[in-house]
Amino acid sequence: TGANTFGCLLDGKAFLPGNFPNATNCFYQLVGGEYYFYLNFNNNVSNSFLAISLGSEAKQIEQNQIFDLFERIDGNVFGSYTFGTLNSITTHTHTGKLTITKLDEVNHIVSGTFWFDVLDNNGVVHQIREGRFDAQYTN
Repeated sequence: TGANTFGCLLDGKAFLPGNFPNATNCFYQLVGGEYYFYLNFNNNVSNSFLAISLGSEAKQIEQNQIFDLFERIDGNVFGSYTFGTLNSITTHTHTGKLTITKLDEVNHIVSGTFWFDVLDNNGVVHQIREGRFDAQYTN
């Protein structure tokens, strides 16, 4: 398997995971009869923790499937932006899309592209664009 790759444009600037332990995380798990997908990459920006995340709550993902990103509730797929301790999640007003381009359940590899908008606690809309990932996941 190749190296995990993650990245996106955050408000027009390249955002990549940091070069430190736990800068990336990806899992796809069957829990209590429901599937949960989660992907996160983070770095330190302006001396603060900054993370971009995607996930599914009680929703199976499949190769070549396109998901609309909404609230983080059962049956939905969501996007998340965290800066410091403040977490902002996609909604029906500020949404996006996740495309799963590859799902290899034998070798535990998931790849895809994404974009989304989130409204932070200060009223600022952050634009996450040209997101892509190629990750080995735990299950």
